[in-house]
Amino acid sequence: MANRYEYTVVELREGMIGGKMSGDKLEQVLNEHAAQGWQLKAITSVEVKGRVGPGGVEGLLVTFERRSAELTRPAWARSSLIMTRPSRLRGD
Repeated sequence: MANRYEYTVVELREGMIGGKMSGDKLEQVLNEHAAQGWQLKAITSVEVKGRVGPGGVEGLLVTFERRSAELTRPAWARSSLIMTRPSRLRGD
């Protein structure tokens, strides 16, 4: 069976109209997602829409990856066919 992954993308910017990105803020986001089983996949610098006025501000798209929840369950829980031992019939 091929590995399956799921992804989440977090958009970061420092303030409402831009500003310098804080290393502390990025570190907090990385640690919060790592605690939930996410692994950093990529960080991309982009221009994101500001909350005030037209145009954009410098920001980051932080992409996280983890194995699909389907694959983190035990194999017996993933199976659509569960074999059980037949019960004895009365009179045996």
